[in-house]
Amino acid sequence: MDSKLIARKIRSGRIMIKAFLIKTIYRIPSGKILNDGERFDPVISPFLDVSHIPRYMFALQYLQKGDTVLDLACGSGYGVKILSSACKQVYGVDISSDAIEYARNRNGSINSTFIISDFFSNTMRADVVVSFETIEHLM
Repeated sequence: MDSKLIARKIRSGRIMIKAFLIKTIYRIPSGKILNDGERFDPVISPFLDVSHIPRYMFALQYLQKGDTVLDLACGSGYGVKILSSACKQVYGVDISSDAIEYARNRNGSINSTFIISDFFSNTMRADVVVSFETIEHLM
């Protein structure tokens, strides 16, 4: 993990504010960067997450211990890890081999499996399907 402290001056009306941002770059084992703005892991991000984790916490209330769950466009897999605590099996599917590599290494569990596949090519069946922030990427 590489971190850089970046100072930026922001003009707000007549007041100049000096803001500090810690830019953290997470690399997967192959050395490629994961947190590229498209896919990231809010569990390890230095910034407060107000939207990603709560979505999966909401989905948890609909799961039963015997359910098989499919997370389409799972990205870094943090949601698969959350969902795995409440069901029998979770399958995380993403088109990015880098994201799946990261998910397997960072967010895998005994009852989770990560698969490289396209959203439209997926033929898996499940009791529950989740897919967050996906539609805008399908064009």
